[in-house]
Amino acid sequence: DAEIDRIAAADVVTYWPTSVVPKTRQWLDRSITAGTLTDVRAALRLADGAPPVAGLSFDFAGADVRFLPQMAPLTGASGRASMYDSRFVIALEKGRIAGPRGPLDIAGTVFEVPDVRDTPSTIALDLSARGSVPAALAVLEVPPIELLSESDLGPDSFSGTAEVSARLSFLNGREVKLAEMELGGQGVLRDMSSDSLVPGRRLEADELSLTFDNTAVALEGPVRLDAIPADIRWSRGIGPEAPPGGGRIAGETELSAATLAALGLDLPSGSISGSTPASFEIEIPEGAPPIGRFASDLAGLGLAIPAVGWSKPDPVAGSFEALVRLGDPPDITSLSLVAPGLRAEDIDLRLTEDGRFAGLRVPALRIGDWLDAPVSVIPRGGSAPPAIRVEGGAIDIRALDVSGGPGGAGSGGERGPVRLEPDRVIVSDGIALGDFVGELNDGSGVFRARLNGRTPIRGSLIDVTNGTAIRIISDDAGGVVRDAGFLRNGSGGNFDLLLSPTGRAGTYDGELLIEDVTIRDAPALAALLDAISIVGLLDDGGTGIRFETVDARFRLSPNGVQLLSSAAVGASMGISMDGIYDLRAERLDMQGVISPIYALNGIGSILTRRGEGLFGFSFRMTGQARSPRIAINPLSLFTPGMFREIFRRPPPRVDEPAPSQ
Repeated sequence: DAEIDRIAAADVVTYWPTSVVPKTRQWLDRSITAGTLTDVRAALRLADGAPPVAGLSFDFAGADVRFLPQMAPLTGASGRASMYDSRFVIALEKGRIAGPRGPLDIAGTVFEVPDVRDTPSTIALDLSARGSVPAALAVLEVPPIELLSESDLGPDSFSGTAEVSARLSFLNGREVKLAEMELGGQGVLRDMSSDSLVPGRRLEADELSLTFDNTAVALEGPVRLDAIPADIRWSRGIGPEAPPGGGRIAGETELSAATLAALGLDLPSGSISGSTPASFEIEIPEGAPPIGRFASDLAGLGLAIPAVGWSKPDPVAGSFEALVRLGDPPDITSLSLVAPGLRAEDIDLRLTEDGRFAGLRVPALRIGDWLDAPVSVIPRGGSAPPAIRVEGGAIDIRALDVSGGPGGAGSGGERGPVRLEPDRVIVSDGIALGDFVGELNDGSGVFRARLNGRTPIRGSLIDVTNGTAIRIISDDAGGVVRDAGFLRNGSGGNFDLLLSPTGRAGTYDGELLIEDVTIRDAPALAALLDAISIVGLLDDGGTGIRFETVDARFRLSPNGVQLLSSAAVGASMGISMDGIYDLRAERLDMQGVISPIYALNGIGSILTRRGEGLFGFSFRMTGQARSPRIAINPLSLFTPGMFREIFRRPPPRVDEPAPSQ
């Protein structure tokens, strides 16, 4: 047994036999280079047939200690050391590392050699450290740990304060690889900020938790990314097998107009209201801008595209996904938005160098059931609403919500110019416009097209109370009625049609005027004339029947046409008619009066409906439009026009089914 009350650290080995625990003796000689040891006690026990047992304990103060060759030395260290039955431990009560990034307080750190007899021996270091974040990371950056190696990050990439505890365990006396080391730790970073973790973005946090091992390092907690609040987890692999780059950030944030503005996405005013949670993942590649993936169910976020009349109330859910290269400005490489009444995928959203809206294109935009087409949105500068361009696809006005004008319900506000070039505009079953080219400006405009791809027409769009009224004009009235499916053959004449929205989707009130048209090969009319069996009604030796004017009032809906009143007047005859025509089934149910030799008979028309003479045959046509059944009331010839209303039935409604027989 030996005791020394006080001794300089450099003198300890003078009293230590070279043959007793030589490795521990060498470590003390090499690692404790300054300071004073007090209350030093040593013991050695020998017994027959048993290895020697040594014991050692001492207190130390003002010591300089170097636990690892790669680590900066402790200065001003104090604590206690002990060795018993080959286990050697040093516990620090006070001490700091004067590293290259500032001092680090490591009081509470424990250094241990579990068995000093092992060759090579195992060294375990339970590190407890407090100081600045750069100072703490500098300690963990020494080989073989090199926590931030193989990345663009370093200890100076962060600011703030840190409290870290870590355990390192490795074999002494040879080069140690990170994969062979037992490494694990955790800590807390406070008042942390970094301009490097997400390049080009400032990340700040009041408190983050830090975890690491010999494969990865992670930070987790609430942060502000460019003033955007978020809950994140940043992780990055370490070691030679880890992928290059700055790692990966995943988390939750709030998607709102303010969030997008902070990211540099300056969308048109009024596009977004409210907020919704959004998840994100940000990959930080080496030497390139970060790549962010964002997703949300949109519940709580209000969206509006006034130019096309679509909006989503705040509570309604949907789906939003975006892939953004977070450069300056951001590059939105993929964007999709799906919500009730809207599907927009593969959106190409472009920004200017200062992050302002520079244009948008949707290869296939679906809004309700009325639009399925490529759409481009083009800014016009300043506060002017953007221009809209539709190139290809289809517009189905049967399903168009006209309650709010051309933009649809709730469009409201000023609208920019719209250029329409769809492949097809569907008016009703069997009626479509091809080669359509139109220009709209604040709800009004002009267009040209071909009816069912054949007869040229032109027209105008007029903003009215219930939406957009449509006026259609053509120099070939016969072609219009032929291609609309009403007549098999017609020619010539002027066509003028006005369709006014009723406020119901796809439903219009119509007014029609046709002048100077000749009709030939019309089965329904031919059957009607045959049923009357009166000769002399055909003009020009059977070449057709010429009408000087045809006018009508009707209601057009997706179900068909409700003919409220109509009159066709020519020298040969006059016809009045009302009823319904089912566009889907091509069936009709019509009633009317045919007045032969209208040039003379029409003298008494002042007492009758337009198109009816003083005397005429009442008729009814039902069934297929191409081969209708004709019913003539021959006695009606003797009923003067002024009394016909007494016997005329009310006209059928368009929502009634067409007759089956």
